[in-house]
Amino acid sequence: MVNDGQDNSWYAIRTYHCKEMQLVDYLQGRGLSCFVPMTYVKNTNADSMDDHRLVPAIHNFVFVRKTLPDRDIQRIFQECCIMMSVYKNEHNEYYEISNHEMNEIRFLCDPSFADVKIIDSEEAEAKTGKEVVVVQGPFKGLQGKLIRQQRRYYFIKTVIGIGIMVRISRWYCKVIA
Repeated sequence: MVNDGQDNSWYAIRTYHCKEMQLVDYLQGRGLSCFVPMTYVKNTNADSMDDHRLVPAIHNFVFVRKTLPDRDIQRIFQECCIMMSVYKNEHNEYYEISNHEMNEIRFLCDPSFADVKIIDSEEAEAKTGKEVVVVQGPFKGLQGKLIRQQRRYYFIKTVIGIGIMVRISRWYCKVIA
């Protein structure tokens, strides 16, 4: 799994009009670390069949590591000219995602995994399945939901706004009682 030795939490930000990469440039220019789930797509204008490029897996979604005091991060967000909204909790404070959970998300969103789909969290929650822990394979230790779709099994991990769906063998999972 991804582990860079830091225990900072993360914020989730929704942008508009596919401006996620511009927002990342702005935030990184102010010293903040960002993560955008990426995927490979085939270049439509390329002659080679193997020519792929990385693009955001879901548009308008950016995760930002909390490496500065809240006051400084709020100032950076307010000074930004790109339209965005930060996810907030029930107390109207920025919703914080733990570094542990974010490491799981970053690991699952690795573009080198072939059978990964990123879906809306409402769609992920609507799918019926059982709560499981993965006990074998590269995702060992992750907790989420195991569903069956079109005679295939998928592991779903949901975090604010998104669900990450990975094809997996059901034998790699143990139902949580």
